[in-house]
Amino acid sequence: WLQILVIALLFFVGYTSLVSITRMEQSNLWVGMAKEAAHQLGTPISSLLGWIHLFRDELSESNQHYSALDEIEKDVDRLKGVAERFGKIGSKPELQSMDIYPILDEAIKYMEARLPKLAQEVAIEKDLQASGLVKLNPELIQWAIENLMKNAMDALVLDKEEGSARIAIRSLVHHNQLIIEVEDSGLGMDAKTQKKVFSPGFSTKKRGWGLGLNLTRRIVEEYHSGTIEVFRSEVGKGTTMRIYLNMA
Repeated sequence: WLQILVIALLFFVGYTSLVSITRMEQSNLWVGMAKEAAHQLGTPISSLLGWIHLFRDELSESNQHYSALDEIEKDVDRLKGVAERFGKIGSKPELQSMDIYPILDEAIKYMEARLPKLAQEVAIEKDLQASGLVKLNPELIQWAIENLMKNAMDALVLDKEEGSARIAIRSLVHHNQLIIEVEDSGLGMDAKTQKKVFSPGFSTKKRGWGLGLNLTRRIVEEYHSGTIEVFRSEVGKGTTMRIYLNMA
């Protein structure tokens, strides 16, 4: 019995070590891909900004195309911000004591303009009650919220009774923790899917890469010492995701 116990223990240690190494390799692979993507995007983004400034010098403000340059520059700046986000993956981000409200509000406004066109209007409900300072990196936290909202949008189905699809974003403080909720009236998930939803490479979408929620968990847990979970989900009724961050 002692020999069997020792052999079982060795198998257990070997298995857990293999799983740990595999996860570490996967994590390093995603980090390497993110940093390489940020590096590759840097040159064309700088070039685009240079062309914009060149065209702006060539055109007069009365020209009908002049205002279009402002919109193009906004999109290029946004692309630059995305590249910077990818560049921060794998590096320790700088955290600042900040109020969460403006960060959430900006993320919501950005995603509102990109709502899917369904048969009816998509209702966005905001209930941002949280007040107080949280140590965070605003760009990364905003990225995490946008990822959750993007997933909620992808899962949306038309609510036959209400006549519209719905996404709700809430923030509150409970026991010195900031709680951020993103709820949707989408397809929902079964128990098996909920267990895999944060795994790298796992996606329920045909064209999904399975990176969004894994990156979101990394941002919340590794960079901000918080937690993220599937708070509740029911097939056909929707999903609620929760982020917990410690108050400063």
